[in-house]
Amino acid sequence: MESNKISTIRNASITEPEIGTMKPIANDDFDLVQLTGHKPVLERNYSRFALLAMSFMIVDSWSGIIGALATGIASGGTVMLIYGSIAVTVMTMAVALSLAELSSSFPTSGGQYHWTAELAPKRWAPLLSWYCGYFSTIGWCVVSASITVILGQFLMAMIILVHPDITYQRWQGFVVYEGMNVIFMLINIYGRKVLPYVHSIGFYICITAFLVVNMTIIGSAYPKNSADFVFKTFTNGTGWKANGIAFIVGLTNPAFAYGGLDGAVHVAEELRGIVVPHGENWPAVLMQ
Repeated sequence: MESNKISTIRNASITEPEIGTMKPIANDDFDLVQLTGHKPVLERNYSRFALLAMSFMIVDSWSGIIGALATGIASGGTVMLIYGSIAVTVMTMAVALSLAELSSSFPTSGGQYHWTAELAPKRWAPLLSWYCGYFSTIGWCVVSASITVILGQFLMAMIILVHPDITYQRWQGFVVYEGMNVIFMLINIYGRKVLPYVHSIGFYICITAFLVVNMTIIGSAYPKNSADFVFKTFTNGTGWKANGIAFIVGLTNPAFAYGGLDGAVHVAEELRGIVVPHGENWPAVLMQ
């Protein structure tokens, strides 16, 4: 009886919609239980735009590039930053499309480990699912810590810019880092209902800052380097003799900019009216 139930759930969860259409498959908790056998316990208080804003704020590629820019400059320079960013973007889009397709069939907060449990061979599903969840958890811990460290560095840099007489000490950065961790923890525990609004406001702030900062830098940059320097000059300050290794090391800069791409997946059970990203539904695809 139990095996028949699981088989029915699996078949229902991967039913293909008609090509070019959007088929709602989990608009409420009852639908999700019927399709995946998983009963959600989270309140659905995220709109589509709030989820898009949250995903954008987590990835925030332009801030990620700035936060790890020192690595890119020393490991390839402008050549790596331009061509490496293009290559990483293409590869990341392939990952985003895969995440969108899987999350449309299995819209649960578990994400990768749940998909593995559903789709892997029965013999290996428990082990592979466990490893998926294990590495996903480690990844999110590392990404969250690195983002908070960068925020602390940005804050200390602004303070020193206003007060140049201050000498930066490492313990100061650590205190700011831990302080931000406490603030974020309290917001996630006690301010969960306002998070969608925080993400939405942050989205507009980030877009505005992106335009203002880039226009200011481009407009005030003088003197400008030649096109040959920008597009052809490779800088290797890593200590490795092989430029190929330096380029690969430098790729951590644009790759870091796309860290946390699966953020929207893990909030799927808090989204009102989940629909299948299909065909040319690019907003839903980009949201993932």
